[in-house]
Amino acid sequence: YVASGVQGAFQHRLGRWQWGFDLGFERRRYARVAQVAGYDHDYLHGVVSVDYDLRPTTTLSFGVRNYQRNYDSRPAYDLNGALLTTSPALRYSYQGVQLGVAQRFGRVELDADFLRLDRTDAFEGYGDYVQNALLVRAIFRPSPRFRLLLSAVARSYDYPRAFAFNDPAGGPLMLDSSSAQLAAEFRATRKLSVFAEVGVTDVASTDPRIVYTRTQSQPGVRWRH
Repeated sequence: YVASGVQGAFQHRLGRWQWGFDLGFERRRYARVAQVAGYDHDYLHGVVSVDYDLRPTTTLSFGVRNYQRNYDSRPAYDLNGALLTTSPALRYSYQGVQLGVAQRFGRVELDADFLRLDRTDAFEGYGDYVQNALLVRAIFRPSPRFRLLLSAVARSYDYPRAFAFNDPAGGPLMLDSSSAQLAAEFRATRKLSVFAEVGVTDVASTDPRIVYTRTQSQPGVRWRH
């Protein structure tokens, strides 16, 4: 697809408090496939966040999220999992709350964030879900030039109405995903650094079409000017 749009962000610090927002609008146009409803849609997002420095080494964070996906012509599923041309265009709205804490221990930084995100299907609610996600990240800097990062994310999706294969005979749709990443970076000079990353993602579901395990690795060079 090809996407175009606008995005703006703002942050402001006042003593121990820091607040900000991120707003955006994006138009996505997908390549058309014969006899398949188009995926063209508008995507809007808004995020408001507040951070509080509880101590010089401890920061608490809170955020509110709101997203919208409005499709041009792709029909919504009915409560039987049927995709009928007579159904209205698909409309998804997302509302979420995020809580986090960051702690520094000398050369080690630890972050933990919890996100709850509710998706609402505007037609009959077939695509509704509740997503719970937990992110844990550790950064270790043994020297000013060397950095190690380890992160892990676990997500669970609770679908109250959807079916595997979009068919009642497939049983309730269940979806869980987990991923982990290890990265290392060495800054050779003030502007030049080399890095290597490896990551693993695993998705489990009662719908085999969306089940997969993926491993990615990436060496690279960064130039900062």
